[in-house]
Amino acid sequence: MSVRVSGRGRERVIQEIETVEQGIKVELDVQSGFYKILNDHITYWIAVEEDVVDSYTRLLENTREGEVKSNLAQIIEGTKNHIRSLESIKQSLSTIVSDTQQFAKLLQNLNKESHS
Repeated sequence: MSVRVSGRGRERVIQEIETVEQGIKVELDVQSGFYKILNDHITYWIAVEEDVVDSYTRLLENTREGEVKSNLAQIIEGTKNHIRSLESIKQSLSTIVSDTQQFAKLLQNLNKESHS
């Protein structure tokens, strides 16, 4: 097997999609594999960030020192921004997987029509 470099200067992951069946497989692989892995990791990351916010909020409430309170407040707000960003990424991934499902259906319909 020869290694081909894409126009972007990287080694191609998919050498070539030459049939509708191969296209269907690629779309379904993206849907079932990549999405689940990414979604699971992002969900875990959000949980960690939420735990950080909870912990620092309690620490902030129990602290009297002004500088510590100020720094904790900044960290809490920044971490809340991280959570919002991660939730946005999850939504973007959901949109991508929805599109991918639609692409697979289109290819499956095309495949059925070509075999009729």
